[in-house]
Amino acid sequence: MKDNNKSQISFFMLAGLILTLFSILIFVIYSSKSKITESELPSELLNVKYYLEECVKNRAEHGLNLIGMQGGYITLPENHLNTNYSSIAYGLYSKQVTLPSLGAMESELETYIDNSIPICVNFSAFSYLKFETENANSNVRILTNDVLINVKFPISIIQGETTAKIDTFNVQVPIRLGYIHSILKGVIGKTLLEPNWIDLAYLSRFDLKIDALPHDNDTIVYTIQGYQEAKQYVFLSAFKIQQNQAPTINVENKIRLFDGELFLKRVNVTDPEEDSFKCSDDTALFDISYDCAILFTPEIPGTYDVTISATDAFGNKADKNIIFEVKE
Repeated sequence: MKDNNKSQISFFMLAGLILTLFSILIFVIYSSKSKITESELPSELLNVKYYLEECVKNRAEHGLNLIGMQGGYITLPENHLNTNYSSIAYGLYSKQVTLPSLGAMESELETYIDNSIPICVNFSAFSYLKFETENANSNVRILTNDVLINVKFPISIIQGETTAKIDTFNVQVPIRLGYIHSILKGVIGKTLLEPNWIDLAYLSRFDLKIDALPHDNDTIVYTIQGYQEAKQYVFLSAFKIQQNQAPTINVENKIRLFDGELFLKRVNVTDPEEDSFKCSDDTALFDISYDCAILFTPEIPGTYDVTISATDAFGNKADKNIIFEVKE
C-alpha cells in the first residue's frame, strides 16, 4: 500500500515538473517571437522610428527658433517689447539683468517638446500598424555649439503578433545657442559700465553677425545671426537703457550782494547717477570753481545775467540762469 502511494506521489511530481518546464518553454518561444528589441527592428518598423526622430527634431528646431526670436523664451514674460517683427523679452531692463539663464531656456524647450510630441503621433502613413504610446519626458542640454535633446517617449509598435518597443529618441541640433548666450552676457556687462555707448569694436570681434538696432530713445534690440549647416539662426534681445541724466543745479533765481563785500557761495549741484561733474560760467564777474564754489568781491554795482553750467563725466550738461544784483 505504501509503495502504491509513493508511486502516485512520484508520478504527480514528475507530471508537475514536466508541465512547468513546458510552460516556461512556451513562454520563452512566444516572447522571442512576439517581442523584438529596437536594434532588431525590420525595415518597415525602422521607418516609423526615423519618422518619429525627424518629427522630434522638427519640434525642437521650431522651439529653438521661438527662443531666438523672443529673446530666450517660448512663453514670454509679462514685461516684454512688442515690435512689428517680433515680441522680444528684455535681456537688460534699466540696470537689471533679465536675460534668461541657459537652465531657464532648457526648461522652456523641454516643456515645449513634451507638449508638442502628440503632433508627432500621426501615423496615417502607417495604417497597417497599431501603436501604444506613453507620455513624453524631454531632457535638453544647451552647449556652446549644439543643443542636445533626449526624449523618453515609450511607444509600442504592433504588427500582427509582433510587438516592437522604442523608448528614447536622441536629437542633436547644430545651433550655437550657448555661444550666443555668452556673447549677450558680455554685451550686457559692457552696457552696464557705459550705458550711452555701443562698443562696435567689441561686437565685431565675434564670428557671428551682431547688430544694434535702436527701437526708441532708450531701447535697443540686439540681433545675433549665424549659419549652421546652411540654416540661419537669429537671436533677438531687447535692452531698455537707463539714459544717463544731466546734473541738477539747485540755486535761487536771483542773488543779491553788496559792492565791496566778499561773497562766498557753493552752488548745490546733484547728479541722478552720482556721476562726477564740473561747474562753469559765462560771466566776467567771477570764475566759478570746478566744484561749484563762487568766491569774489563785487566792485561795480548793477544787475548781471549769469549762466552757470554743470557737466557730468558723460557730457550731459545742465544750465541755470541766475540774476546777480550788486547793490552799493
